[in-house]
Amino acid sequence: MWSGVHRRQGVQVAVKFLTVGRSAAVRAVFEHEIEIMASLDHPNIVRIWDHGIVPEAAAEALGGQVKAGAPFLVMEQGRATLGDRKQPLSWAGVRTVAVDLLGALGHAHAQGLLHRDLKPD
Repeated sequence: MWSGVHRRQGVQVAVKFLTVGRSAAVRAVFEHEIEIMASLDHPNIVRIWDHGIVPEAAAEALGGQVKAGAPFLVMEQGRATLGDRKQPLSWAGVRTVAVDLLGALGHAHAQGLLHRDLKPD
């Protein structure tokens, strides 16, 4: 995962690359997830700004750190995590986080997306 700034939107973004050489099935799943994620519109779900295939010129400009032909996903960079907190959350804070999380999951599930990578941080 890389961090950057989206040139057109002027916002902080995270960029995820799929390693070249992955099977066609893995690549198809990655592209399908991008398609579904791009359709989600909820305040507690990161927005997809862009996606595509790394062009030869970009791979060369990055000095081989990213391979040409690799699929990529540019998404809104998530805000602070609960792990950034210095103090434990109050019960009211836990409730707020849980309601926000469940609202986002409910929206994703309604669109046919099951999140398989939830983490407490």
